Amino acid sequence: MRLIEVEMKERKIELARKIGISPQFLNQILKGERHLPIDKAVALLEAGYSVEAIKELLSPKNKFVFDKLIPRKTPAGVR
Repeated sequence: MRLIEVEMKERKIELARKIGISPQFLNQILKGERHLPIDKAVALLEAGYSVEAIKELLSPKNKFVFDKLIPRKTPAGVR
């Protein structure tokens, strides 16, 4: 089970409609057969889902891009 499924506040059909993808495509993403597009990842972030849950659904290339889009809470190099 993916972290996003634990955090889900609505049914899969409603979530798919909210972020603008088909329910079948969402099921493929949740099964790990496909990756979430970066623009849909931003829509999930705006819907209130955690960054960690969204990153599980992204391709390795898009994870890097997504990290650059999300500002860090602490500056780099500070512990």
